[in-house]
Amino acid sequence: NFGESFRSNESVVTLILRASGLTLQLVAYSFVIVLAVAIPLALLAATRQRSLVDRSISAAAVMGIAAPPFVVSVFLLYVFGVRLGWFPVFGPGEGLVDRIYHLTLPAIALASAMIALILKVTRASLIDVFDQEYITFARARGLRPRKVLLTYGLRNGLGAVATAAGLTLASLLASTALVEESFAIPGLGALLVGAVKEQDLPVVQGVALTLAAAILLITFITDILYVLLDPRLELEDSLT
Repeated sequence: NFGESFRSNESVVTLILRASGLTLQLVAYSFVIVLAVAIPLALLAATRQRSLVDRSISAAAVMGIAAPPFVVSVFLLYVFGVRLGWFPVFGPGEGLVDRIYHLTLPAIALASAMIALILKVTRASLIDVFDQEYITFARARGLRPRKVLLTYGLRNGLGAVATAAGLTLASLLASTALVEESFAIPGLGALLVGAVKEQDLPVVQGVALTLAAAILLITFITDILYVLLDPRLELEDSLT
């Protein structure tokens, strides 16, 4: 029980539950974008080391990390919302299709820096895996490059990717405030910003504790997935 809001006299739990749905949808959409863009690009870069493609992808990743989400939000709003008019500039939308349409720009803005992080981690992990002897042996057996890449390479590199993905999901959840505020999305981030402006202490405490608990849960699940996905850890356990 977090008490009642000073501003609206509503239960803080009610406010959090009302706002959390939009935030979870935005974070999930953004997380899908991160994985759908970062992992294929990392595979492409890792299989073409030191080529123009690899250097171009790495340079784009550096630019993505350097751009804060709120700056990307303003850029996307101006270019694709105001100038081109391809996407709405505020609000969450109604219904499934309209909701996805309205959340596309916020999800891209939220995902931009995290795409770069997952890309760099996945690329480094795959390059390390490709240098292992079992990859050389698999290639010497005449296996198709695609099978070597997906079955031997990606599977053995998933441990580091899962860890980075878990941290990314936690970061996305923690970074929603400014993006939701920029796009006028009434989620947990916007609720927190509004409560800070109004000095609504019970709401600030309730949202902060909720976000902290969610991040701890994500981190715990990530640690479990790391053990399950990395076959090398199973081998080390059996040897000891």
